[in-house]
Amino acid sequence: MRTLNIFIYLCFGFLANALAQPTLTPEEIWGPKFTPARVNELRWMADGLHYTELDQDQKGILILKYAITTGKVVDTIFNSSVNTFDGTPIYPSDYSFSAKENKILLETEATPIYRHSYVAEYFIFDLKMKRVSRVSNGGKQGYATFNAAADKVAFVRNNNVFVYDVFGEKETQLTANGKTNEIINGSTDWVNEEEFGFAKGFFWNSEGTHIAYFTFDETC
Repeated sequence: MRTLNIFIYLCFGFLANALAQPTLTPEEIWGPKFTPARVNELRWMADGLHYTELDQDQKGILILKYAITTGKVVDTIFNSSVNTFDGTPIYPSDYSFSAKENKILLETEATPIYRHSYVAEYFIFDLKMKRVSRVSNGGKQGYATFNAAADKVAFVRNNNVFVYDVFGEKETQLTANGKTNEIINGSTDWVNEEEFGFAKGFFWNSEGTHIAYFTFDETC
């Protein structure tokens, strides 16, 4: 009997203590109140001393350079309100450096296809010249990628592979048989994208002179 009394006392004590605690609303639970501090997606730089992040101010989008040891901004690499394309600001949602970090591919206006695949408008920002140029005027591109020398950019469009000559400002189509629901060049099919998590299907060689790419035949 004494054991039962102790059990009942503990139960009532626990209940009273629980009821005395402040209540939480769904808005508080799922809102910013309990959201942990986090680090935005960053890009480590080749010197091992700095990293970069996308940021935003009242005027536009920035790519900021931080010192690893202090976490403080040491340079603004790109500013959409200053580094414009033909006088028009562009607002990148993602970016990637060339191997020598002298150019940046800026990704804008991304349109998703499936879970990992998408197309976007890409621009090249030359850090030395402070010049923004467009990769292609022929429609949105997929997975635009510099070669090793950053003098060419490969991408896919409409199931075909293209290369853009940065200095010659010339676009060359490498494949011509791509067709929706039939032949895919330079991208993966839905099964590979969904089950293996990759959608880009082309790769530069280390010298940046040749491209290897997947071709999928969906007519079978």
